[in-house]
Amino acid sequence: GSITTLTTPLGRRDSDLDEPTYARDALRYTPPPKTQRPALAHEYAWWSSYPDIRKRRRYRGLPTEPYWFEEAAIAARRAGLTRELPRFVRNSRALQALLRKEGYEKARLYGFAGYIQWLFHDTLWAVEGIADDFGTPHNVSPQEMRAYNDGTVVLWDDRNRRTFAAESSVVFRFAVAADATAPPPGWRLEVAVRHAGKTWWSESLPVPSTGSAGIVRLRGLRMTLPALARPATADLEARLTCPRRGAITANRWQFWVFPHVPPFAPADGIRVVGTAGPALEQFLGAATAAGTGATTAERLRVACDRLNDEDLNFLSRGGRVLLLSDQALPYYQMADTDVFRTVPWNRGRTGHSGTVVERHRALADFPHEGFCDYAFVNLVIGGWPGERTWPFNLDAWRRVTPIRPIIRLIDHYRAARHKAYLFEARVGAGRLLATCLRIGWGIRHRTPESRRLLQALVNYARSDAFRPRAAVTVESLRQMLNGQRRYED
Repeated sequence: GSITTLTTPLGRRDSDLDEPTYARDALRYTPPPKTQRPALAHEYAWWSSYPDIRKRRRYRGLPTEPYWFEEAAIAARRAGLTRELPRFVRNSRALQALLRKEGYEKARLYGFAGYIQWLFHDTLWAVEGIADDFGTPHNVSPQEMRAYNDGTVVLWDDRNRRTFAAESSVVFRFAVAADATAPPPGWRLEVAVRHAGKTWWSESLPVPSTGSAGIVRLRGLRMTLPALARPATADLEARLTCPRRGAITANRWQFWVFPHVPPFAPADGIRVVGTAGPALEQFLGAATAAGTGATTAERLRVACDRLNDEDLNFLSRGGRVLLLSDQALPYYQMADTDVFRTVPWNRGRTGHSGTVVERHRALADFPHEGFCDYAFVNLVIGGWPGERTWPFNLDAWRRVTPIRPIIRLIDHYRAARHKAYLFEARVGAGRLLATCLRIGWGIRHRTPESRRLLQALVNYARSDAFRPRAAVTVESLRQMLNGQRRYED
């Protein structure tokens, strides 16, 4: 069969579909007792990218009709998304490349004897390969791929963390996968952390000579991250060397460092309503959490998992609302929509293929490269599988007004639904900023990216720059709230 059932820290998982949600969600392989038989991950790395309809002409004169490109083009045209397709392709490939590297490395770290890549090249509608149908690589060069898919590679055991607080102490743990030969005496690992061309820290350590091939785990290296005024993306670089050959192989990874974000004060005029919880209330200013005891005017209302008549009346009077919820407004709840990974294309017409993050003032203080990379993992699947993120259904809004989301979820190419993690709209005389990202989960678990993102959204929602273009009436929004909210197609 095509699915291997594994024992993981989160319970029993199927290797083909659950594991690539993010590598932490599985891949913790426990060999069967007594047998110690090697395990291969079958049809592994089942991550897709968006079909590039610009390649249709390459199939001219061939017996294969590229119908999947036509399906993508028709769906995009009906949804008014044709101009967005190049970004869909580019961003989905960027995420696919991240997932592939992460998946290969975690498979070796966690004890798989090997993996069978699905696919090396696309196979018609299954746009899931490293290369296209004609052998042209999508998103990785041979040199880049050998850094994590060779006989000897360096692995970072990131413990499923890519975001850290500035001035915190971090332990970097590495392993050397030497499948072809045992590490001989004299091997060393040289490690450095760099940002914007500046070296923050460097260290080296010997690689033990174990006498046999396999995974060699090294002792941890500790560093204290620097103080920062703004978030930064850092590069962790590791180079394996030996006295006679010099450099053997090298690998690199990105991680994100966020400065400390102090809580808001009661004087900031934030009122919190709904099921916020004490951690979120305290971060936003505890004195205004219940709407009592405040001595300043209400400049912003943060609504948690609700948008009721009181909130609509507040909007109608010109109020500003930041909504933290994935079910208070119309949302999509369907297979493979609540995950970080890109979906296998044989799963029907549901799922997604990455994200598009706009250059927007709401995210001016949050680092991104135009899509949700690993800085967003906990925001997308915070607490997975205990908490799931169902994206907003902006198709329900389009019956009243089209909305261009700040963070768009790229839908299945056969459907091209309008799905979002973050958007804004004028509601009557008021203004609404809504997100379904797991900010509340992150605040409870003190993840630095959640505090930074919430600070950015609150500051934007209170600023003069908060001027949404899309507009709906209060009554139109009320009808949406009183009508169907959960959409399964």
